[in-house]
Amino acid sequence: MKTTGFKRLMVVSSCGLVLSGTPVAMAQELVEPSQEQTTEETTIQEPEVLEQEQPAPEQEEIKAEVVNEAPVKKTLPVLNGVKNHTIKEGETFDPKDGVTAQDEQDGDLTDQIQFTGSVDTNQAGTYTLTYSVKNLLGESATATAIIQVEKIEKQAAPLPQPRAFTLEINDFTALRHSDLKAQIIERLVLKEVNGDPATLDDVATFTIDQPDATNTLGEKTISLSVTASDGTVSEKTITVTVVSGLRIETADLTVIDEESFDPYAGIQAFETASDGSEIRLGAYDPATKTGIEVIKNTVDLNKAGLYEVRYRVHTSLGETAERSIRVTVIVKQVFDPTIYLTVNDQDMTVGEELTSEKILGWAEVLGASHIAYEIVDQVIPVDAYNRLTTAGSYRIRYTATKEGVPSVQKEITLTVRDRVCYSAPTIQKRILRTSPQLGSVRTERTLPKTGETKSGLLNPLLGLSLIGLVAFLKRERLLSKLMGKK
Repeated sequence: MKTTGFKRLMVVSSCGLVLSGTPVAMAQELVEPSQEQTTEETTIQEPEVLEQEQPAPEQEEIKAEVVNEAPVKKTLPVLNGVKNHTIKEGETFDPKDGVTAQDEQDGDLTDQIQFTGSVDTNQAGTYTLTYSVKNLLGESATATAIIQVEKIEKQAAPLPQPRAFTLEINDFTALRHSDLKAQIIERLVLKEVNGDPATLDDVATFTIDQPDATNTLGEKTISLSVTASDGTVSEKTITVTVVSGLRIETADLTVIDEESFDPYAGIQAFETASDGSEIRLGAYDPATKTGIEVIKNTVDLNKAGLYEVRYRVHTSLGETAERSIRVTVIVKQVFDPTIYLTVNDQDMTVGEELTSEKILGWAEVLGASHIAYEIVDQVIPVDAYNRLTTAGSYRIRYTATKEGVPSVQKEITLTVRDRVCYSAPTIQKRILRTSPQLGSVRTERTLPKTGETKSGLLNPLLGLSLIGLVAFLKRERLLSKLMGKK
């Protein structure tokens, strides 16, 4: 392309001064309204010389002179920052980001940049953008950018982790016909794999393999199964012992020869029903094979001494248990001056209260006016509240006396056993000491007088009445004890 120059029309006075410098092109426009101009070359025509009137003699002669200026250099605008890009599907993309344009003559042309084409960043593919810009002279520049949108491979959703549970429950004992599943649910502790607590509301199903296991007695192996919502199964096995709830109470008896003896007076037995209530068992019934059966009875009412009665208890479920009692038989003649003293070995537990009155209360005596006791070999340790503090075996000697009658002594063994979880490190101990001397408040009691008087005739009558009274009172007291336990 050729460079087009401009010529200026210089009007020079006759004295050589430049009066005006209008460009030839402009001067030509003043002469002609329009003139063709091509993109390749612009031709400047010399203006026609107009005839001018001859100046007056006094005026200066004006001369026109054409002066050539340096030609204007044409430059194309430049686009910068048009680059190919690769982006990920879904990313943000600005087509004009970083794209600028400039021209040597016009300066910054960034605001004049245009582009064609578009980019859908949500759809993978290849897109073309064409940028263009023009300067003030109409010169333009173009550039092309390729935008590659890459598809993102979506990862598969992670599979749900299996939800298992830890089942915590101990072996236990259940009554017959009780609701086994309800008892298991009450005791069962559920935990997540990470140790967090859970409930049965968090699981789909809960089952046990033997819901009717309590219908029969004995040890049963029960399998528990908990199924989570995702189908994961957690299992545990426990042992459940089914019992009938048999409760047996016994009491030793003392029988005087005048009394009738009932072997069932020393035992009571109860069986727990399915609803939790207790049913008292009577004497053994061969038809139903339930009740209390006497399997041993060595009592001889005609001979004073200590005897044993043994029982076997049968429940409606076939469960059996055996117990025994001791029976003391006292045979006394009306005028027999002999003192009768009956007292048996005793069992107690650490922590139980032991007083002199209780020790004396263990003895049954006839024909004596005083009863006393003494601790043999070693003392019995108790605390400030008369509670036993030390397990062991202790000998106690009883002495029954009556004026004019030889005294009677008998020794027993008191066995003190440890109690589970009993602990009293700060208990203040003191020693229970007793004296065998008669008349001691703590170690003896005064018995009803047997009627010693100066009248020989009154003595037999009073003695007979006293023996009958004592026998009646003993029987009433024994019956009261038994009735209180019913």
